[in-house]
Amino acid sequence: MLPNCILRLKQGFGRLIRTVNDRGAVVILDNRIVTARFGQNILKSLPAATISRNLSDVMKYTCKI
Repeated sequence: MLPNCILRLKQGFGRLIRTVNDRGAVVILDNRIVTARFGQNILKSLPAATISRNLSDVMKYTCKI
């Protein structure tokens, strides 16, 4: 199950950022990504990215309304 989860999450990252002008945020609301042992495996498999637990940091990468 974990390999399938990792694959789908990596595909989601790839669809979010396609050109150098694209920007966005992947928000994972499941706390197990930082508390469970398997969460570290998932994070290591993803492209380099800023990881934060603060909403204000996420807002820097999203569209301004």
